[in-house]
Amino acid sequence: MRTTLTALVLCGLGFAGCATRGVAPPLSPEVELSLDDFRRALDEATPSDPVFDDRDPSVKARLTPPVELHRVQPELSRAARAQSREGNVALACVIERNGSVSNVKVLSATGHGDFTAASVAAVRRWRYTPAKIDGSTVRLLLTVTTSYRVR
Repeated sequence: MRTTLTALVLCGLGFAGCATRGVAPPLSPEVELSLDDFRRALDEATPSDPVFDDRDPSVKARLTPPVELHRVQPELSRAARAQSREGNVALACVIERNGSVSNVKVLSATGHGDFTAASVAAVRRWRYTPAKIDGSTVRLLLTVTTSYRVR
């Protein structure tokens, strides 16, 4: 299974907080194609500063992956919290050379519409150590899945 460096956030809102699991569900074939198209579009936009993808076998062996330094939890509206629902939002983003997150794109979403907006806003504020290939910092494509269980 080809996977991009993936983080899974399980958010039990209210008093439950959020936790991270090391294994994320696999992306569907449609999402994989969308992710490939997204990476190609990023490379076309900035050909002098390519985005690397750890799903590429030639990159994987030489990659020092980014390490999460700061995570902001998604904030939901009262309306979303009042409706006991569950959902998932799969996002693609780029970890920049300075560790910031850019180019956040929704790959798929289920559940309340506020889940998507909250996930995008939170992920944009996350920070990482930069990814490195052969010791040089690079831009890296990352997928993140946020899962909500509103109580």
